[in-house]
Amino acid sequence: MTYQHKIDALKKQIQNIRQNKNILSEVEIVYVTKYATLQQMQELWGCGAQVFAESKQQNLEDKAAFFHDKNIVWHFIGHLQTNKVRKVVQVVHCVQSVDSWRLLEKIDLEAGKLNKKIQILLQLKNLDEKDKFGFLETEIRNNLTKFFEFENVEVTGLMMMAPHTDNEKIIRNCFRAGYKLYQDIRKEYAGFTILSMGMSADYEIAVEEGANMIRIGSKILKD
Repeated sequence: MTYQHKIDALKKQIQNIRQNKNILSEVEIVYVTKYATLQQMQELWGCGAQVFAESKQQNLEDKAAFFHDKNIVWHFIGHLQTNKVRKVVQVVHCVQSVDSWRLLEKIDLEAGKLNKKIQILLQLKNLDEKDKFGFLETEIRNNLTKFFEFENVEVTGLMMMAPHTDNEKIIRNCFRAGYKLYQDIRKEYAGFTILSMGMSADYEIAVEEGANMIRIGSKILKD
């Protein structure tokens, strides 16, 4: 099956979920290309894919340089070390994985030096995910106004990953909690419009639970 057939099938599946659940919001697909070759990425771009996501700074730089003449929107989705922020900010439109105040402040600083405004998503983690990077729900709720005081970053939503489990109920409850927080914040901040949840293994549950952005890699790229 070609990439085009896979992408068309994925979009059709998302459309069916939205119709069955009476979901009005569109769902944007971010193509995770961290394991993709340049040839695979060229094929994806030829199929109309325009939003690519990388998780490592050097790979992001190399691929962005190769595709410099293409209208690609780059997202960063991996854990970002503060010493690599400057190079990432030079390339990306959005950092989805903002998991600490220190990182947020560093992105704001480096974006300011470039006279650039960067979109960011706050990475949400659950109480029982102590080893994961991210903000707890209480941290976000208790410091909400502070997130919107930065000059060079635009906090546009939440990003979360489900726990590594085959238990659909746990995954669904996780996404449901993310959607609740997203909705609560959106009531106060009109620019808070993105809920990035769901990857190749669990995007269907994520869309059912309100995600309007999904991060898809192996679903399309694997044979």
